[in-house]
Amino acid sequence: MMRLGISLLILLVTHLTAAKTVLVTQISFAGAPVGTNTTTIDEGGQFLSKSEIKLGSLSLQEEVRSTFTKGHFGAFEMTHKQGERNVQVRLKGREVTITEGKSTTTKTLSREPKAFFANFHPQLARTLSDYKSAAGSSDTEIFLLDNVTFVSASLSVRPNRIVKQNGTPFSADFYELNLQGLKIELGIDPRSGWVLGMNVPSQRGSYLLNGVEDLFIDPLSKVPELSQPTHTAVTEPYELSQMRDGTPLRATVVRPREPGKYPAILVRTPYGRAAMADYYGSIFTPRGYVVVAQDVRGMGGSLGDWDPFMNERKDGYDTVQWVAKQPWSDGNVGMIGGSYVGMVQWQAAVEQPPALKCIIPQVSPPDPFYNIPFDHGAFMLRPNAWWTKIVSKKDTDMSSAGDLSADPKKFLGLPLSTIDNATIGFDVPFWDRWLARDTAERWAGANYQADLSRVKIPVLMVSGWWDGDLAGTTMNWDILRRAGHDQRWLIMGPWVHAFNTSTKVADEDYGSEAVVELDSVYLRFFDTFLKGKSVHFEDRSRAQVFLTGSNEWRGMNDYPHKLAQEKRLVLSSKRDARNARSDGTLGDAPGIGESTISYDPADVIAKSNLNSESSLTFRFDDLQGDELFFKTAPMTQPLDIAGPISLEFSFKSTAQDCDFYAFLVDITENGLPRLIQQGGKIRASYLHSMDQRKPLVPGQIYRAKISLWDVAHEFKPGHRIGLIISCNLFPNFDRNLGYAEAPLTATRMRKSVQTIFHNQDHPAFLSFQVLPPLE
Repeated sequence: MMRLGISLLILLVTHLTAAKTVLVTQISFAGAPVGTNTTTIDEGGQFLSKSEIKLGSLSLQEEVRSTFTKGHFGAFEMTHKQGERNVQVRLKGREVTITEGKSTTTKTLSREPKAFFANFHPQLARTLSDYKSAAGSSDTEIFLLDNVTFVSASLSVRPNRIVKQNGTPFSADFYELNLQGLKIELGIDPRSGWVLGMNVPSQRGSYLLNGVEDLFIDPLSKVPELSQPTHTAVTEPYELSQMRDGTPLRATVVRPREPGKYPAILVRTPYGRAAMADYYGSIFTPRGYVVVAQDVRGMGGSLGDWDPFMNERKDGYDTVQWVAKQPWSDGNVGMIGGSYVGMVQWQAAVEQPPALKCIIPQVSPPDPFYNIPFDHGAFMLRPNAWWTKIVSKKDTDMSSAGDLSADPKKFLGLPLSTIDNATIGFDVPFWDRWLARDTAERWAGANYQADLSRVKIPVLMVSGWWDGDLAGTTMNWDILRRAGHDQRWLIMGPWVHAFNTSTKVADEDYGSEAVVELDSVYLRFFDTFLKGKSVHFEDRSRAQVFLTGSNEWRGMNDYPHKLAQEKRLVLSSKRDARNARSDGTLGDAPGIGESTISYDPADVIAKSNLNSESSLTFRFDDLQGDELFFKTAPMTQPLDIAGPISLEFSFKSTAQDCDFYAFLVDITENGLPRLIQQGGKIRASYLHSMDQRKPLVPGQIYRAKISLWDVAHEFKPGHRIGLIISCNLFPNFDRNLGYAEAPLTATRMRKSVQTIFHNQDHPAFLSFQVLPPLE
């Protein structure tokens, strides 16, 4: 779980299609155009990069030919023509052939190149970011194709920037390449991996892909009232801090070179402190902040046992206070970061370290029993295995960060303690610890939400409606709101866990306003609460929320809106479950009837497309009979909702346990349902208490309430509100075997039938918040 380029539940990567790709890059020096590079990749993977350069009396033409398949280049052939000179270089594996005129020389390299660079062929530089991701290191060895030699270099992650391509905004990945002292800025399109542009400040050279705007303009330079980059940075990579039990944790410190005391921004991470220090240090240190990036206990350079979630409260307190006592610190500490790096901020904050003045938790999970690794009793499978593989060893392995494609059949093994071996390939000690902690109280060392009322410092929360950890942000916001916390702000976009990086989720494009510039918001927050500068952060809306459907941002006085009204719809159906998808209704009239769902844990493969990552729209015929469907009459006018959603109903089961999953959908005028939020869930054996599992009595009627995950959405005239209820979301979650036995060891399974009542004796309700009309 991390901010830089990965997602917990939904990671949507746009790959090149089979169609021909043509990339045209303009090359300029000192602001004047000097040439063009045209790169073509055809349907068969044939790669051709052609450059024509005219700079003063210099005129040259170059071509690079190769193959590009499955993300890798094959053999290279490069031709260079300059006046009467004609040079050809061939590279295949380790073998190099150089031909100039009638002379040919060959040589064998000591090793096969992995990353490539050539002066006038920018698309070869895509191999640099690929190589860095695979190696997990900033040290990169590059083969210069036009010089036929290896050079050592370093590649550092820089803050993403919101850029436009043909008018469409998106978040571009940025790197700084240090090529033997020559600094090169590199922009990469994360959707395709191809190079958007390169900038060589010392040589005033620039390469810019056609249609790309604002690539090398620092957005923070547009807000002069904020702290400006007047400092040079120095990095101290191996600082040690002692925790209260004597365990040393390693940190990298990026501080202003100029002597003095500065406020500090702390980042505690399991993903490798070097990348975090590079990323945040490049933003904040030139502006007068010390950035401290620390490996959490048991990861990277830090000693101790890596038991995810369990040690971060005390370690967070101790680290904040250690930072405050350093000679470069003025005693004011803030924190920032996403996912796990967001959660550790909450865990530190509830311990109330005196030096901690403010936090920016992004896409942060709640307590471990309410999202990851358990979600209201159901154990995550595919997302848990994905994240476990990344952090299973002391040094984070990001090579599989984009892979959520494990064969669902690998998750069928029982007991669940075998799943790590089946999907990852080896036993991971903390996997079994997770399974053994099958109640909320068994996560006592990690739980923090019961103590959130102790948090008094300013908080800026950031998440997205499609963030797999969204529940942490909405639950924490609600707890602080009810506690009367008056220094909290919220930004909620139409984003996945890799937030604010794309306007699209699956096949839904939320429009050009969906991606926004956030670095200036973060800097304004820290300038206000760490430096005490008057830069009007408090003037912004309490909550900035993106309304899907209408695809617009709404500034709110609170979240939910203070004038929002609760709307309750009654579930009803005249016939049984097999007809509920065509006959189930949502409305104001009293409910009628009951519906049944049959469930067989031995038959769950490909039962539903509710796990789909390619489309949010589906057809009723795609459902396999294990879902119930309820819908309203068509809307006669727009209906805007924003806030929590709940489903309350009575049920009985033929088994001792069962699951319920509920999703809200927008049914278009042509009758197609479209997912608009992530749904909610409950494992019935935890209805009594999340701290104690209690098997159901078959045939007995129980009352359940499911909190569907929040959303802000506009239903347009002619559209309907739809509700889907299911008992299965495999392989994202484990199967309910029906016996309420311990997940660490359970293997027995049984079929079951669930009856959901929606009549006057046992009414069922769907509730949500309706926004007031815009003023």
